[in-house]
Amino acid sequence: MRFLFVNNIFPLFAKADSGASVRSMRIIDALTQIGHVDVISFLNDEKSNIDNCDVIYSQFASGARALPSIKEKIQLALHRYSISDVWPVNESKQSVIRTAIGKKKYDVIVVRYIDKACECGLLEYADRLIVDVDDDPKSVVRLHQPVSSFLSKIFWHHFYANAVESVTLEVLSRVKGAFNSQPEKHYPNTTYLPNISKFSASLPNVDFSVTQENILFIGKMDHKPNIQALDHFLKYIFPILKKSHPNAIVRVVGKIVDSRLLQLCHSIPNVVLCGFVDDIITEYDVCRCVVVPLLSGTGTSVKLVEAMSLNRAVVTTTIGKRGLHEAFAEGNDFLLADKDEDFAYAISHLLDDEHLNHKVANSAYQKVKRFYSEEMFNHIVKNVIFNAQ
Repeated sequence: MRFLFVNNIFPLFAKADSGASVRSMRIIDALTQIGHVDVISFLNDEKSNIDNCDVIYSQFASGARALPSIKEKIQLALHRYSISDVWPVNESKQSVIRTAIGKKKYDVIVVRYIDKACECGLLEYADRLIVDVDDDPKSVVRLHQPVSSFLSKIFWHHFYANAVESVTLEVLSRVKGAFNSQPEKHYPNTTYLPNISKFSASLPNVDFSVTQENILFIGKMDHKPNIQALDHFLKYIFPILKKSHPNAIVRVVGKIVDSRLLQLCHSIPNVVLCGFVDDIITEYDVCRCVVVPLLSGTGTSVKLVEAMSLNRAVVTTTIGKRGLHEAFAEGNDFLLADKDEDFAYAISHLLDDEHLNHKVANSAYQKVKRFYSEEMFNHIVKNVIFNAQ
């Protein structure tokens, strides 16, 4: 079989350092086990470093759309719109893809995200198109809702979010198949494909005799939910924890670009900024627990699954555990807290109680091996591909 994979947003291969990039590479790896993969990337200088996969085009192309006109806003408000009104086609990207498909016969075309499929004109090939929905498109729109004092902007964003939901269902009814990372979202023609860890090996239990009271926060720090989470954690949760654990240390992995957040981190004792690290395993090895204090976001929190796959106990919020398989249970596989005092209290338990720490970490690790394995991921991809034939 021959596949065309269209990459339209995150770097792949050697630069795959985000959860979204890792998911893309996992899908490509699964496809290479079935046939040959050609990649079209609308980013510069992508070069394949895996077998059975070639980058046939790699050049940056902007996907930014013009601000909506008054007419477009009225159409959205009146529900008189088409898919192209919500997600217009980028003609230059469409031309590149048409040229590639004109030269070779591809059995299946795969792309991440519904809006990117529309932007690249891929609905033209809907009969062989598989879209990875991943994050719920309407939730993504709501996540990026601008803060405005103008009611007109607020109302337009509301109408746009509803339009996105409507065309999402229309697109999914037309394509050959789709993946989704949220088991609670029941889209038509869509199969649940979980986010999985990029690590294949685990770590031994935390050794309390040699580790300090290290708490690990990890994330891509140009991502709004991660910025918000760390800001809230340092302002409201960490001060509560320090009353009972003055020696607790928060180790932040991820390069912080927000100047206000950077200033906050420097102003608080026992906050260690690790930045981007080459050996992230070492950071997990020296921590006693991982925190995922998310207050907003979409899709599955990859950092949650990653921590569990490395045998580390996690404290998270209701938002943080979104997309997690129903087999995982609060109190058994992770500690859950939405109130600041409860979150700090949960961390203190994992810092002090070695038995509880190991119990939570070990239980989650066993379930990750069962429900979030590479074998399970590849099996799901293959099933959808063969059903698309």
